[in-house]
Amino acid sequence: MTDTQDFSKTVPRKVLLRVIAPFLLLSFLNALDRSNIGFAALRMNQELGFSHEVYGNGGSVFYLAYVLFQFSSMWVLRKLGGRRWLFAVIGFWGASATAMAFVQNETWFYILRFTLGMAEAGFVPGVIYYASRWLPKRWRGSAFSFPILAIPVSMIFGGPLSGMLMGMHDNPIGLAGWRWMLLIEGVPTLILACIAPFWFSDRPEQARWLAREERDWLESQLAADAADVRKGEAAFDWSVLKDPLVWMCAAAWFCIMAGGYALSHWLPLVIKQMSGLSDFQVALLTAAPWVGIGAGMALNAWHSDKTQERYLHVGGAAALGAVGIGLAIAAGGGWPGLVLLMIGGLGLGGAQSTFFTIPTSFLDPARAAVAITLINMLGTSSGILVPRVIGQIRDATGSYDPALYPLAALLVIAAVLITLIHMGARKLAAA
Repeated sequence: MTDTQDFSKTVPRKVLLRVIAPFLLLSFLNALDRSNIGFAALRMNQELGFSHEVYGNGGSVFYLAYVLFQFSSMWVLRKLGGRRWLFAVIGFWGASATAMAFVQNETWFYILRFTLGMAEAGFVPGVIYYASRWLPKRWRGSAFSFPILAIPVSMIFGGPLSGMLMGMHDNPIGLAGWRWMLLIEGVPTLILACIAPFWFSDRPEQARWLAREERDWLESQLAADAADVRKGEAAFDWSVLKDPLVWMCAAAWFCIMAGGYALSHWLPLVIKQMSGLSDFQVALLTAAPWVGIGAGMALNAWHSDKTQERYLHVGGAAALGAVGIGLAIAAGGGWPGLVLLMIGGLGLGGAQSTFFTIPTSFLDPARAAVAITLINMLGTSSGILVPRVIGQIRDATGSYDPALYPLAALLVIAAVLITLIHMGARKLAAA
C-alpha cells in the first residue's frame, strides 16, 4: 500500500504528464495559429491587394472578439465540462486557422480573424481553470506559466518553421507559399481536437490512468483547497473602481501590452522593412526579439521572487524595453538594430511577467478580483487599437517608424506610472 507521502510525489507527476504537458503543446499551437498571420502578410498583403490598414484591422477584429467572448467561453466550459469544451474550442480555432489558407478577399479575412478570436478567447483562462480542477494549489505555479511562455516559444521556433513552409512554392497541392504555411500549421490543431475528448477527463474521479487510491488522495487534496477558498470568500468589492491606484495599474498594463501586441502582429513586416532580406531570413531574425522576451520573462520573474522586490523589476524592465525599441528604430537595419530589438524584448517580457505581483500586493482578495478583471480587460483592449493604428500610420507615411516611436513612449509612460503606483502604495501602507 502506497503511503500519503508517496502520493504527494507520484500523483502530481502523473497529472503533469497526462494533463498539463498536452496543454504545453496546445498553448504552443494556440500562439502559433494566432501569430503566423504576421509571416503570411509578407506575401498575402501583396497577393490579395491588402493595404497595411486592412491588415491592421484584421488584428483589431481578432482582439475585439477575444475581449467580447472570454466570459461566454468560460460559461460554456462550466456547462459542458472540460472534455467536450476542449473539443469544441480547439476544433473551432483549428478550423478558423486552417480556413485562412483559402481566404480570397478582405471580407473573409475579417470574418476568419474574428472567428479565430472567438475560439481562442476562452482558451487560456479555460486551461487555467481546468488545470486548477486537477492540481492542488501548491503545484500550480509552474503549470500556470505555460500559456504565457508559449507565446515567445512559438515565435522562436514557429518563426523559422513558418519561413521554411512559406518557401515551399512547389508543395503537393500547388498552393502559394503563405497559404501552404497556414494550412500545414492549422491541420495539427484539428487533429488534436479530435483526440482531446478521448485523452482528457472532466474530473479526477474519471481518470482511469490513476489508481483508485491515487484518485481518492487527489480529490481529498482538491477538496481541502476548495474548503480553504470558501472560508476566505468575500463578495466582490466594487468600491475598488474608485481607487486611483487601480486605474493607474490598468493604464500601465495597457501601455505594456500595447508593445507586445504590436510585436506579435507587425514584427515580420517591420524587420522586412529594416533589413530587406528574404522571407525565410526575416522569419529567422524574427525569433531574436522573442528570445529576448522569453528570457526577460523567466529571468526577471525569478530575480523578482528571489529579492521580493516588484516595482523596480516592472518599471525598470519597461524603461529598458522603451530604450531598446526606440534605439532599434533609430539604428535601422543590420545587426545593431536586431540586437537592440532583443534588448527591447528583454525589457518588455520582464515587465509582462512580473506586473501582476504589484496590484495583488496592495489589494485584498475581494477588491483584487474586480481590479484584476478590469486591468486585464483594459490591457487586452490595446490589441483592438494598436494593430489598426499602426496600419493607418504605415499607409499614410510609408514607414513604420512614426508608429513605433509612440510604442516606446508608451513603455516610458508605464515606467512612470509604476513609480507613481509605488509612491501611492507606500502611503497606503503607512496609513
